[in-house]
Amino acid sequence: TKVSIGISVAGNYNNILKLQRRFRFFDTMTKNQLIEALSKRQPDLSLQDVRLAVDIILESISSGLAQDKRVEIRGFGSLTLRYREQRSGRNPKTGEPVHVEGKYFPYFKPGRELRERVNSSVSGDGD
Repeated sequence: TKVSIGISVAGNYNNILKLQRRFRFFDTMTKNQLIEALSKRQPDLSLQDVRLAVDIILESISSGLAQDKRVEIRGFGSLTLRYREQRSGRNPKTGEPVHVEGKYFPYFKPGRELRERVNSSVSGDGD
């Protein structure tokens, strides 16, 4: 569920950002928005080239994880697979017990630089 609110502020854009941070209303960046942002930062590359680069990077990460490899991007973080054991669960509609099979899931551990940047940005120190 995506929540959007309208805020009318007489001040500048920074006031809106501070309100969003305070109340934790953050937008989600989609893959297309990422491609557009990268394309704007690299005007010498075409949109198709940026899209291809993003697709190759994401496919490489997915492929590495599918082969049970650890993917590490220095300064950003690492992705690994973790195993969730089988367990008994409950059907939320009926309340009846159900068996949930064990499964692997991707786990992201942010790097120190990313954690520090996010913490300083969200806390307001990065303004």
